[in-house]
Amino acid sequence: MATKQQIATRVLQKLMVLENGETIDTDDEALIIESYDSSYALLEFDNLVTWGSGDDIPIQAELSVIDYVANRVMGSFTVRPDISQKLPTESKIAERDLFSLTVSPYVPDVTHSDAY
Repeated sequence: MATKQQIATRVLQKLMVLENGETIDTDDEALIIESYDSSYALLEFDNLVTWGSGDDIPIQAELSVIDYVANRVMGSFTVRPDISQKLPTESKIAERDLFSLTVSPYVPDVTHSDAY
């Protein structure tokens, strides 16, 4: 599970604004956490989150959250063109992946077989 602060660091690393081992700027961290909070509200409205807004982000949702938030904040940073071109697609895939985490798989009722 990742905290909002860890997500903020990983978002900046994805945008290639922050190198591994570098410390995140507090203003940048605040901007990304604010974006995460507003993203959470949108995702919650669409029933795409299964955790509380103040909770740590579950492991299975971390990469999708990072992609989604990175797409939302990339305009606030100087991002390489190749990264900015692929992020919108990755964000859509992230939404789909978050949706798949909320859907229960169909399990047929096999207790009443028509075979007998």
